[in-house]
Amino acid sequence: MIAVLSAIKCHDVTQIRFWVMDEPKGIYWEKIKPLVEVCTFQEPDLRALKNQTAQFKATHLKDYMEWNILAIHGGLFLDLDTISVKDSTHWSTNNKDLFVSLDVEDAVSNPFPYNNAVVMAKAESWIVKKIRYYSRSLMNQSEITWGLTGPILLSIMTEMSSGSATSPDHSVFCPFGGNEISQIYEENPKLELPPDTEIIHLYAKSSEMFEKVDATFVRNSESLLARTIRAILPISDWNVSEWDEQKYLLSRGQHYAGLFRAIRSHKPKIILEIGTSAGDTAVGMIRTAAKLVPDAEIVYWGVDLFENGSEEVWSEEFTGGYKPPKLGVVYDKIKRETWVKVKLIASNSNHLTAKDFHDMGTPNLIYIDGGHSLATIRHDWLLAEELAGPSTVIVFDDYFEEMPFIGCKQIVDAINPILYQVTISSELDDYAHSFGRLRTKLVTVTKNMVGLRGDIGPTGRINSPAATEHSDPAETTYHSWAKDIMNKVRSNDEK
Repeated sequence: MIAVLSAIKCHDVTQIRFWVMDEPKGIYWEKIKPLVEVCTFQEPDLRALKNQTAQFKATHLKDYMEWNILAIHGGLFLDLDTISVKDSTHWSTNNKDLFVSLDVEDAVSNPFPYNNAVVMAKAESWIVKKIRYYSRSLMNQSEITWGLTGPILLSIMTEMSSGSATSPDHSVFCPFGGNEISQIYEENPKLELPPDTEIIHLYAKSSEMFEKVDATFVRNSESLLARTIRAILPISDWNVSEWDEQKYLLSRGQHYAGLFRAIRSHKPKIILEIGTSAGDTAVGMIRTAAKLVPDAEIVYWGVDLFENGSEEVWSEEFTGGYKPPKLGVVYDKIKRETWVKVKLIASNSNHLTAKDFHDMGTPNLIYIDGGHSLATIRHDWLLAEELAGPSTVIVFDDYFEEMPFIGCKQIVDAINPILYQVTISSELDDYAHSFGRLRTKLVTVTKNMVGLRGDIGPTGRINSPAATEHSDPAETTYHSWAKDIMNKVRSNDEK
């Protein structure tokens, strides 16, 4: 995607062809498909590719097709691991049939210094036709050496071209040679491109970082690569990323799987999250929902203290020292990574009432993951009850089985089963802490319509001990390592 967008941005061209055997799929392809002319071809029957690895076949089939394309059409040919920085089409004004890029800084001592990742040729030129002829002959042999139809053949033919082929200085097309390109990925804000750089060849297999370049990398990295992309393309171009649920679960914990199951089941259009934090889960919820409903219809509201918190509140809510970023930072993140309507409220959720959410509408999903004190979670639950519609799903994080004096366990266990269907996730995570392990699960709650037959009191709430009584933490037996924590946080229970 970056290769195509940067080529469109930088080069003085009127037509861009994208050659494929099978049309790609996914968000990156959807971004560039309207901008290119898609040209398809069938895989030819070539002896040299028999019983070879997929990587070997792809590389040498690309070489084979490159020479066929250039011999017929001419033009500037770019591999998909290139980034254009400046216009290179000006080279076509010189009286040369072929322009090639250097693969290494020292072109004298290397026997095959030229690379076919960046090649510009005149249509129907004799030298390109000659390269095509030899390429076809080589590919019909029973076996070939790696790179024979690419850098090796190109280097030999360039030297034999009698002046019909030329190469600009190394830094014009490929500013770093071979494996040296790896430095472009380093978090080095002082590294700069040579001023005459026109195209960067990233040498995809020279660095393990190549596969890790995504919107998050471009947005946050101070590497030369990320800074170059940001300088060339606007945010709206490169800020495209695939939501990877498994990657999220591996980094955050498997118990969050229940949250995404709830989203897939209920297909929410209005999402309320109490405890937005840095916005990572918000992005995940929105991106998951956007696969099921039009993203233009999705509304996200998020509540957190953001910069309005204090050391006293962090301590009362047992945050473990974590403090959320500023509201503006989180808002920008969610807007960059999603395309939905977003509203963030910087407030202690204890201070909010249903009136503060009047403009939101009835949420389809409410995710409670804010403060950890019983008083705060009890308030958040009562607020969610008031905001919820008949089909709203309410999801609790922080169901601490071994530490019920914090987290949602006491509140969840007291929910009236006549009114609500309560499901505690089977997945659990054990997080290591200095006091011992913090074992947690996730809970989903939906309204049980048969509960409407229960004993409704004058306030509209079920008259049931389970709905009104809460066990006293002092009456519970705890693990020895949890007693000190209990004493520290119990003072906040009734605040």
